[in-house]
Amino acid sequence: MNSDLGEVDEIECLRDAGYTSEEIEEFLNYIKIEETANINEDTGCPCVNNCLNKLPRKLPEINKINFIQLENYIKVALGKNEDIRIKTPRLFVPFGIDSYYDNWSINFELKNKNCEGIRLFKEYLMHFEDLIVNKLNIKREELNTQFKIHNKYNMEFYGKIKNKNSFGKIPCEIEDNRKYRTQNYINLYNFPKEVFVIAEITTSGIWKLNDMYCYKYSVNKLTIVD
Repeated sequence: MNSDLGEVDEIECLRDAGYTSEEIEEFLNYIKIEETANINEDTGCPCVNNCLNKLPRKLPEINKINFIQLENYIKVALGKNEDIRIKTPRLFVPFGIDSYYDNWSINFELKNKNCEGIRLFKEYLMHFEDLIVNKLNIKREELNTQFKIHNKYNMEFYGKIKNKNSFGKIPCEIEDNRKYRTQNYINLYNFPKEVFVIAEITTSGIWKLNDMYCYKYSVNKLTIVD
């Protein structure tokens, strides 16, 4: 296909969508920069000047995580009673959000494996499961893992979005911070596929079900980013 004709069609679509000439020009310049960016083949992102996949904040310290045996489950906490709260680096969401029994589930993929933020986050998830196995003195196969490694490089892990709380509100905030948004309003029901996000997640307990030890990462906030 002729690239000039493709650009003309794209300009017409943007005009029909209500964009001004200045906004269209800015968008086309942005696309050209993206297309000519010097891509690092190891990481898959333009990390030449500034990495896109940094950790937004320090991860909770593994050696400060405590396991507290309660009546029906084992509480996992920082100190005596603080939930483990994690802000992820930039992650890929390949499939959007799916309904799962009374809740929703989301798969996060750790692309760009050689970026320091991704590497540190991946190590953290693996070390946390190692900690569970060691603290509970169980075999690895007795733990229902929340991640899988595929293609020898990338890793996926799973998040849960809780159903409505007692006030009828879904306790997960969603923001769209992409420069060029494709939707005006986004919620759980129309969350897009194949987007990058920064997520805020928590985990607070381990329980035993059918001879397996289980835990979940609950998603409290999703920010869609470029």
